[in-house]
Parts: sequence; structure tokens; C-alpha cells
Amino acid sequence: MKKAKKAKTGKRRLNLGRLFDNSQFTLIISILIAVFGWLVVSLVIEPNTQDKVTGIPVNLDYNAQTLQSMGLDVVTEGEVPRVTVRVEGERAVVGGLGADDITVYPRLSNVTEAGQYELTLVAIKNDPNAAYEIQEIVPSTVMVRFATLTQKKFVVETDTSAVKPADGYILTGAYATPGEVTLTGPEEEIQSVGRVVARVEIDEELTSTQIATAQLVIYDKNDNPITSKVISTDAETVEVTIPILQKKTLPLTIGYTNVPEGFDLDLLKPTFEYDSINLAGPADSVQNKTELQLGYIDLQKEFTLNFVKSFAITLDAGYQNLDNMNEVTVSFDTSAFSQKTVTVSDIRVVNQPANREVEVLTQRIYDVNLIGLAEDVAALSAGSVIAEIDAGDLALSEGQQTVPVTIRIPGSSTVFAVGSYTALVETQANEN
Repeated sequence: MKKAKKAKTGKRRLNLGRLFDNSQFTLIISILIAVFGWLVVSLVIEPNTQDKVTGIPVNLDYNAQTLQSMGLDVVTEGEVPRVTVRVEGERAVVGGLGADDITVYPRLSNVTEAGQYELTLVAIKNDPNAAYEIQEIVPSTVMVRFATLTQKKFVVETDTSAVKPADGYILTGAYATPGEVTLTGPEEEIQSVGRVVARVEIDEELTSTQIATAQLVIYDKNDNPITSKVISTDAETVEVTIPILQKKTLPLTIGYTNVPEGFDLDLLKPTFEYDSINLAGPADSVQNKTELQLGYIDLQKEFTLNFVKSFAITLDAGYQNLDNMNEVTVSFDTSAFSQKTVTVSDIRVVNQPANREVEVLTQRIYDVNLIGLAEDVAALSAGSVIAEIDAGDLALSEGQQTVPVTIRIPGSSTVFAVGSYTALVETQANEN
């Protein structure tokens, strides 16, 4: 029994020795020994190391309050400069450092006024207790421009030269929303700005009003585009309303008021200084217009032989006068007309109120002017003319008062009275 046990032990020793003859086993053992050795050197013999932290952005606004006290701001063009910082410290700490662990900023000791300066860079640890030290900054300086920033408002102009209205339509009065923008930048560059323009480009031909989003373009005072990256705006785009109006030619007309009952208006043949007007308006409304009425003529109060009257041109909101026509004169050829003065004694009251009695005290109305076709005026007698008082249109109180009178010529369609006339009446309560 004892001999068998010894034989088994010898076999185990033989197998362990053969492991070192295995190349894979030897490789694993070598790696473990190397790692152990590296740990001993790193943690015991040499615990500190050096390394580089790259891509750290320079914080140009680090001393913003100091700059503001001097009335200065940093002017940045393009990307923020980045640097590399060399550090030394505990290996475990240094190996985990990144750009967010270090702040780099320019020293402002030499900055006294606006201008461009080469400034020394300063680097600090964001965690003051971290086990490493900053050794070097590469590059160690940075060029920084300082300026006094100012603001100025500019009206937004619109450029619709690339917009094409369809045939029979026009583009007019484009405007931007917002109508003005504020530019911010170095004072000398803001002073060079001449205007701000919203340029609109639409490929299709337009037949109705459109609203388009447009980019802003800044121009200098020589009308050259400014591409400066140091000028900012409070709005990069604006909404441009592009009114599209339809053109139309309309005949000019006039109307009449106080037309005597039965008078033939065709006898009045007005002559217009201009027969028609070219205008433009919203398509949905201009299509329904057939004429442009200039205004009215009061026949009884205004009209005379060889009558002439000027009318101002007024258009509805949203319409444009393409002829720039301010007024039109209308004249009448009254060569076939004549005028006659008569005395009217037939004075009548119509629409007598039920509770009052109206008595006419005026016996005659003198100098009543009649105008009409010459042969009809000549044949007309004073007895054919009536003066009428419409009591239903009056607010009558008891006593005497002067009231308006309407002159009528029954049965005549070619003669009418012109002018204003009155009569004296007395009103009293009706006792019946």
C-alpha cells in the first residue's frame, strides 16, 4: 500500500514541470510578472508621471467683469483657440485628466484700450486639491482683439427683384416683419453699415399675396455685402409680405343727389378730363369692380350753366393708383340749356301732422332759378311751379319758424330748380 502512494506523488511532480515547457503557459506567466513589476515601479518606486492634456479651449471671457469695467468686449472671429497643457502628478490622476479639468485664460495686465494684443496664457486646475501640477502651456500666448461694442437699429429693406408677378399682376409695397433689427458689434464696424436687406427669391410666378422667410444681408455704405463674423443681429431671418395686386382699367363715373322727381338725367352729358383710370387691387375684389365713381353732384344746390367740378381720386384700402392721378375735372356742355327766374306763389304743405296745423305765412318766393332745355324753359310759366313744404320731415314746435322748401315742376322732365329756398310758417295745436 505504501509503495503505491509514493508512485502517485511522483507522477504529480512530473506534470507540474511539464507546464513550463508549454509556450502558452509561459507567456501568461511572463505577462503576469511584467504587470506585477509595472505596478511595483508605478506605485512604489516611481508613483509620479508626466502627460499632456490636449484640446483645452481658451476661456476668453474669464475676466469679463474686468473688461466691462473698461468698456471693452472680446471680439472673436472663427473658432475658439485651443491649447495643450503638460502636467505632472500621480500616475492614476494624470492618466484620467481631460480638457474639462483645466481652465486656460489670457492674462489682461497689458490691456488698456481697444485693439489687438498678444497675451500670456494662464492655466489653473478646476479641482485645486487634485494630485498633479501644471508644467507648461503650448502655445503659451494667444492673440485677442478687444473692442467697444455698440448697438444700432436699422430698418429692414426688402429686395424683391427676383420675384415675378404673373401677366396682368404687379408687385407693390413689400415689407418685412419685424420691420427693424438691432446690430451689435465693434463700434467702427457698426458705423460702416449702410443698410440691412431681406432678399426674397421665389421661383414661380405669383398671382396672389405671399409671405416668405428671407435671410438678412448687411451692406456697407458703398453697398458692398459685409461678411464680418463680429457683427451679430437680434434676428437672422424675417418674414416678408409680398403684396400681389391685379391690374384693371375702370371707367370714371359720377352720381347725382337731390334729383327732381321725373327729371331726365340723360340730358346731362358730363365730360371727364380722363375717361378711365388704371389701378391695381386685391384680385378677389378688383374683379368685381366695373367702374370708379368719383363722387356726387347736388343738382339743386350746386348745378349751374357751364358747370365744372373737380373730384379728388380716392381708392379703397389696399388699392394702388397706377396713373398717379390725383383729381379729375368734370364739365358739362349746357349750350342747349337756358336759365330763367320766376316768382312762385303756389306754396303747399304736405304730410300735415294730425295734432298740429301748419299755416304758410310766406305769400311768394322770389327769384327761383330754373335751368333746363332752352325751349322748355321759355315756355314755362310761374304757375307751373310749386313750392312744397314737407311737414312730415320737420320737427315742428308751436309758433313761427322758417322751414326749407322744395321747388317742383310737375310734368316736366327737362327743367329743374336750382338753389335753396325757405318759407315762414306758423304752427299751432290742432284742437279738433
